[in-house]
Amino acid sequence: MKSDLISGTGAVSYALKLARAEVIVNNPMSCNNIAKIDFPCEVFDAESPSSAVSYAVASELLEKRTFLTEISDASLLSFMRLPVVSASFNNILSLRDSGTILFLPESNQEILDSVIQAYRLCEDNKVMLPASINMDLPRLRENVSLFTEQSVDKFLPKLKLHNKIDIKHPLSFGVYDCDSDFMVQMQKAMENAKNLIEKLGETWSKKFRRPFSCLEEYMTEDAEFVFVVYGSNSMTCKAVVNRLREQGEKVGVLRIRIARPWPDVKLDAKKVAVIDDISLGSSGILYTELRKNYSGFCSDYISYGQMNEKDFEQIFERLKKGDKEERVWL
Repeated sequence: MKSDLISGTGAVSYALKLARAEVIVNNPMSCNNIAKIDFPCEVFDAESPSSAVSYAVASELLEKRTFLTEISDASLLSFMRLPVVSASFNNILSLRDSGTILFLPESNQEILDSVIQAYRLCEDNKVMLPASINMDLPRLRENVSLFTEQSVDKFLPKLKLHNKIDIKHPLSFGVYDCDSDFMVQMQKAMENAKNLIEKLGETWSKKFRRPFSCLEEYMTEDAEFVFVVYGSNSMTCKAVVNRLREQGEKVGVLRIRIARPWPDVKLDAKKVAVIDDISLGSSGILYTELRKNYSGFCSDYISYGQMNEKDFEQIFERLKKGDKEERVWL
């Protein structure tokens, strides 16, 4: 297996080649459009975010595997049950109630993996929902292992839609009204996706020797203190945890890799620090989710940007010494 030094957007581009994507729709609101394409693919530059979604709807209904750069509202794709995969360069957790499967990779390698995994998961007949891949450092270059198209073909079959545009069999497409039936169907699809991730994870790990799961547990077995993180900040967090372990501290990391569907979190820690986004008017997004699974001491640290090792060290000292739960803006 060869490797190369590529950026986050480069990892997406290569993943789309491996997935044999047929249409790429560039959203004008994105500053990270997938511009360099070295494989047969139609590329459309949309005039607005809404027209970008419209282009994606049309191409997907023609049974063409479609990728959308930057998406701010995936609700139409969800209600129409169209498995379009997209990227999110900004607050991806704002999509949590849109019916979108949310991937939160920590590295360019995982970005590449996630694009392929997302298509395989979303295009399953029991799921048929869109997905978005978080990219918080799209220009950072890292060494990435590259698959071949043939190896991915065995994992990712050709797109097959139950309902599609066919001039011989005319159909009407669209969402006329949002009612409970739609919501029940999408909730069931999310539950199906959660079950399918486990099965696909076994196949993926055997084939490519890397994990495909909703969670990563890092040194959590005996941990008294746990960081809950996602995205590229988790790599920095792990480095700090390694150093703290050398100092005798029982600390670990629980990384959220897929936030929708929400995973089954099991935590048995003395104290937890959540590195989080805020749901304005409420509390931290991951904090709120975590509280369904963990009732112990939990403090919320709101961060919008890249954190360094000193940030995590200070959080740990504050968490360890604190006797009262708190919300802290970083």
